[in-house]
Amino acid sequence: MKTLNKKIVGFLMRSVGFRRFVIPIQCLIAVFILTFMQGCSVYCAARQPGPCYVERVKVGSSQPEVTAVLGNPKTYGVINGQNVYTYEFADGLPTGSKSRIVLYIAGDVFTICLAEVIFWPMELAVLKAREGTAVVTYDSNMIVTELSVTKRNGSPWVYRETKQANAATSDPDSNAKSGAAAEQSSGAPP
Repeated sequence: MKTLNKKIVGFLMRSVGFRRFVIPIQCLIAVFILTFMQGCSVYCAARQPGPCYVERVKVGSSQPEVTAVLGNPKTYGVINGQNVYTYEFADGLPTGSKSRIVLYIAGDVFTICLAEVIFWPMELAVLKAREGTAVVTYDSNMIVTELSVTKRNGSPWVYRETKQANAATSDPDSNAKSGAAAEQSSGAPP
């Protein structure tokens, strides 16, 4: 039986008909792999959530306002007569940044999907949405009395306004301009 199998395989390997089937099958496998590899960065970019404006949630906000910003609560309970809700949210990039999908598709077309080696890890590591947790305490009227916002790992959340304010104070050009304005108003010669 083994010799019969060896003879059949040997005949197929030598025949021209076998080679006609091997090359198209290899091409089909390559097309299949490239087709499914092509959409990874595009898929990640398209499914990324939009920005979550956490800075809009403040003490004194109502429960519907908080839900509009953070979504539905993950857990809730009553502690010492106050309602405590825990929200989990993702803060993604602005919606206009999804235009990078065009770049990803063009890169995939012109490099036969080799651009995915760069785009997909970049999408997963650099352009990933920030995940956070907010613990909100409401009074009996469902108005926020306490608020604690942290990153998923427990470190403090950095608000967008805080980043912009810090950038403005650490900008050397703005400090130089304000110093120049102070000199001109004091009457000192330029």
